[in-house]
Amino acid sequence: GAAGREECDAGRAAFEAINNKNDGIFDDVLTSTKLEVTVASFDGNNCGLGASAREAWRTDLAAANPVAVVGPGGTTCVKSVASNSNRQTLASYGLRDDAVVISESSTATVASDRSIYPNLARLVSTEDTVSQGVLAAFQKYG
Repeated sequence: GAAGREECDAGRAAFEAINNKNDGIFDDVLTSTKLEVTVASFDGNNCGLGASAREAWRTDLAAANPVAVVGPGGTTCVKSVASNSNRQTLASYGLRDDAVVISESSTATVASDRSIYPNLARLVSTEDTVSQGVLAAFQKYG
């Protein structure tokens, strides 16, 4: 849908900014690395049952066998590729089991457990952190 296209466009723009070492934007980020974009599509409504994000990784990303992936966004889909047990499934496909999963929109606090999701990096605050911030604001300003 449109939201998925917007997330994909934002990801591509970030990659271009990081890869361009002459524009003054992110020039000191990953200085000796060139990021390459491979797009994998999956049904986010199916991650809990059919693990479609994991299947997309197996089929669409197998040739790249990435060291890091931006997305999926939703927590259920993130869990389908980022948990230790699901990493073992990726390894059984011949894919690396240590790839970093960078999620732009996973907020569930449960995915904060580093013993279960050791290579998950999130670009948004957890629901628990946001709740604590809202509570602090209400306590201060009534």
